[in-house]
Formats: sequence, C-alpha cells, structure tokens
Amino acid sequence: MVGHRPTDWHVLDLDKDPTPGDPERVRKLARFLHDFADDVSEALRLVKGMAGEGTLAE
Repeated sequence: MVGHRPTDWHVLDLDKDPTPGDPERVRKLARFLHDFADDVSEALRLVKGMAGEGTLAE
C-alpha cells in the first residue's frame, strides 16, 4: 500500500524527500526482526536452562 507522497519540499528548504522509502516494506522488516528477536530470546532461555542443570558445566 503506497500512499501519496508530496513532491515539493521547498517549504522545508529541501530539494528532495527527507524520508524516502516504502512504509509497507519497513513494517514487513519490523515484523521479521520482531519475530527473530523472539526466537533469539527463546533460544537464550533454553541455553540458560541447560546451563542451570549442570549439563554444560561438566
């Protein structure tokens, strides 16, 4: 979903869009990174659990 982006930035004393990009692609990347962070957190929890059992300490 691409919204309307202004093309005249002279009001801000700029020659071009200061924030180019596709907002939907940014949202998609944010979802991916959030899911990845959840996976990393779960893996860390499991590793810490194993370390607490003495499995890795021997």
